[in-house]
Amino acid sequence: TTREARMTDTHSAVARGRVVEIVGASFCEGQNLAGADAAPAALRAAGLAASLGKLGWTVHDSGDLDFAARYRERGLGACLPLDNHHDTMAKYHAWEESGMAVNYATWAHSHDTVHAEGEGEAPSAPHIVNGPLIGCGLELIHEAVASAAAQGRFALTLGGDHSVAAGSISAMVERYPKLGVIWIDAHADANTPTTSTSAHYHGMPAAHLMGWFDEQPVGFEWLKAGLLQVCFSVHHI
Repeated sequence: TTREARMTDTHSAVARGRVVEIVGASFCEGQNLAGADAAPAALRAAGLAASLGKLGWTVHDSGDLDFAARYRERGLGACLPLDNHHDTMAKYHAWEESGMAVNYATWAHSHDTVHAEGEGEAPSAPHIVNGPLIGCGLELIHEAVASAAAQGRFALTLGGDHSVAAGSISAMVERYPKLGVIWIDAHADANTPTTSTSAHYHGMPAAHLMGWFDEQPVGFEWLKAGLLQVCFSVHHI
């Protein structure tokens, strides 16, 4: 069809242009452990741009997205600073040394760590820890990826915890409706607010994108749930 031909031309143009837009998403609000937000800086320091250049790509990198500014803009400034609900890597290593008989979230709650408001409580209804904050941050990622795609650039998003996928994939599937996603992970990240025992969103983005949530969480009004059609193929490597 004409539309399919137009989409094929768009894909070809991206390949011909070979311009990559790096979207730095130093985001780790979807879970309770600090560290994932350092990945964009680590990848840059390891020579990511130079490696892309050797492969023939022109690299545009405007640095990391300013989540704190977006939070303040949306009236979420009271949530700052954010460090008080993230455990340290030392705490994580202590869990490893404990023998890991239970998952980290359960162990952390039993060892008096500090968490976000509502985390670890038995909610009266399905919820997401830091839901409005996460939705706000992921919308910023969505906008950045959508902008790169609209310019015909290859959007390379550097996370960040698994939550970032909801922002990047939702933007790409709006640009390319027949987008296929290969999800490589130790987990499917297909929990919902109803099934998750931790209520951490980083274990939910795939389910959210596929429309498995019973209702749209507060803060995610911008996300069109059900963008991806379900087609699972699970392989053990």
